[in-house]
Amino acid sequence: MNTPVRAAAEKELIYYRRMCNELGKDLQRVQDENERLVREVRRYQSQSRLDRELSHVTGTVADMASMAALVLDAVIEHSLCARAMILHERADHSNCFDILAAAGCRDILVKPSAALEQAPAFGHSFEGEHFPTGVTAFFKAVSKLIGSTHLIWNYDCDSGFAILMAGALGPADAMFRQQGDDLSYTALARLVDGYWRLQARQPVNEMPEISEPPPCVEAFPAPSQDTIPQLDRARPTIREYEIASSIAKGGAIEHVAVLMREDGEYELFVRPSWSTGFRQMLTFRGHAEKVYKDVNRLLGYVRTACRHDGSIVFYAAGSEQFEALKPAAPTSLPDDRTQVASAYDGADGTEVPSMPFKRSGGTDENRT
Repeated sequence: MNTPVRAAAEKELIYYRRMCNELGKDLQRVQDENERLVREVRRYQSQSRLDRELSHVTGTVADMASMAALVLDAVIEHSLCARAMILHERADHSNCFDILAAAGCRDILVKPSAALEQAPAFGHSFEGEHFPTGVTAFFKAVSKLIGSTHLIWNYDCDSGFAILMAGALGPADAMFRQQGDDLSYTALARLVDGYWRLQARQPVNEMPEISEPPPCVEAFPAPSQDTIPQLDRARPTIREYEIASSIAKGGAIEHVAVLMREDGEYELFVRPSWSTGFRQMLTFRGHAEKVYKDVNRLLGYVRTACRHDGSIVFYAAGSEQFEALKPAAPTSLPDDRTQVASAYDGADGTEVPSMPFKRSGGTDENRT
């Protein structure tokens, strides 16, 4: 082969080699992306299975001890963690946590309680690396408590519940690191939701007393499509346990109004006999308004739990009646009280600090 032909062949060979290298890199990137997507699908499937299983647990158990044990069993099965604990902070918020349930701790002594200061809402520790980094003392205390340095911590400040998981060395540790964060969050959310459901199902004699002064109730006409409904400005919201407790003591739900939102969902307002106007229903946690997607479920709740056999008035979005009731939507004030009620408390001349309104979120936990 003469020199010009040989040079042309070598150039062509180099070109195809370079093209093969580029194709190989593209193939490697596609394979990596495919593996990442497979891991994401597995993580989603595990999270969905855990959420579905825990929804049955929280809806059927009769006490908190049984719920904690069943939640731990499900967490260990789906996250492949070696040990797990459910803790509950005491009511005085003294950084002291009682251990409600523990699993996989046969080789260590489980204390009934532990002092954990500066507990973060979320944290993890793997091979000496902590997140967040500013709570080293907390991770040391937790490591002594559960006997491991591979930890995932999730904590709900409002309810005081926390889930602590510890991994083990081996093949299961990789899955524990990949899925532990999401699974612990899902388990904690279901645990807190189940706790509030148990609180709502308490017998009447175990329910907390409602420290609400008897208002001066004036004659109030039944709501209609033409009349403007009156909102209870002092206490514009109400929870389910308040309704159950007051009805058992002789109260009644006199009128019911429903707001039809533009997104096709429904907000429920009730006028109790012990109130001066309509009050909006809240979720179990009391952090957001109770929203229904199905009218039949709304009617079922009104007829059974509220024991209301009268008429129910529906108000369309944008109407005067709709706008008259919508100011009840912000529900972030303590004890469901508005700034108007705070002004009543400060009538003796003392100043009562006000809190800013916060619009409720749109997460799935607010949907019924």
